[in-house]
Amino acid sequence: MKEDKQMGKRKRNCWVFLTYWVILSVACGLLLTAFRIGASLAQSAAPSIVNGDFESGWGEWQGMSDDPSLSSPRLGLSAPEFELVPSPIAPSGQAAKIEADGANYSMNYLFHDHLGLRPDPKSLFFLNFTWRFYDQDFLTSGSTTNQDYFQVYFRDPSGANCYGPDGNLGYIIDSGTYSLKNIEKINITDLVNKNPLHLALDTLSLEFATMSDYSSTPSYLVLDNVSLTSVPVAVPASSWPGLICMFLLLIFLMGAFLIRSRAKYDFSDSLE
Repeated sequence: MKEDKQMGKRKRNCWVFLTYWVILSVACGLLLTAFRIGASLAQSAAPSIVNGDFESGWGEWQGMSDDPSLSSPRLGLSAPEFELVPSPIAPSGQAAKIEADGANYSMNYLFHDHLGLRPDPKSLFFLNFTWRFYDQDFLTSGSTTNQDYFQVYFRDPSGANCYGPDGNLGYIIDSGTYSLKNIEKINITDLVNKNPLHLALDTLSLEFATMSDYSSTPSYLVLDNVSLTSVPVAVPASSWPGLICMFLLLIFLMGAFLIRSRAKYDFSDSLE
C-alpha cells in the first residue's frame, strides 16, 4: 500500500517537473518570437522609393512644368520636358531625362511622394542617386555666367519650403555646388532623426528641379538609381532577452529543487 502511495507521489512529481519544463520552453519561445517580430517590423519601416531605376516606367514619380506661356504650372510627365531614355549611366535599362529651358524657357520638377521616412536612432539614413547634367550653354559657348542648372531638395506639402540633408531650409544640391556628373550618397540622418524644424516627415517629397536661364537653349538632367536606404548603427545588443530567459531558468531550477526535496521527504516518511 505504501509502495503504491509512493509511486503515485513520484508520478505526480514527474508531471509537475514536466509542467515546469513546458512552461519554461513556451515562455522562452514566446519571448524570442516577440523580439524577432519587433526586429522585422523595424526593418519593414525602412524608407523606400518605388521604381528609383525607372525600369517600370514613371511608376510613383510625378512631374510639373512651369514656363511663361502657362497661366499656371502644368502637372504631368509629357515630352519634351520629361522623357525616359536609354541610361547613359548604367550598362543597360532606362533613365529619366528632365529638360531645362527649351522653347518656352520651362522649369521642370520631377518628384516622388510617400518616402516612408521615420525616425530611428539606431539607424543612419542615406539618399543615393546617379546623374548627368548636359548644360548646353556651357557645352556650346563655355559660358559660366548664364547657365541652366538643377536643384535637389525635400519639399513640404505647401510647396513653399525646401529642405536640405540637415533638416533646415536649403537644398541637397544647388547651382554652383556640382560638376556635370556624379554619384551621390548623401547622409540625411539629421533630417530624419534630429528633425530640427519638427517637420512632418511622412508628408515630405523628394524633388529634382531643372532651372532655366531663359536663353531658349535646352539643357538636360539625366537621373538614375534613386534610392533611400537605412543602415543600422553598430550598438551593443540588448541584454533583456537573455536576462529574462535566465530568470525563467532560475525559477525552473528552484521548482525542480523543491520537487526533489519533497520527493526525498515523502520517501523518508514511507520508511518509517
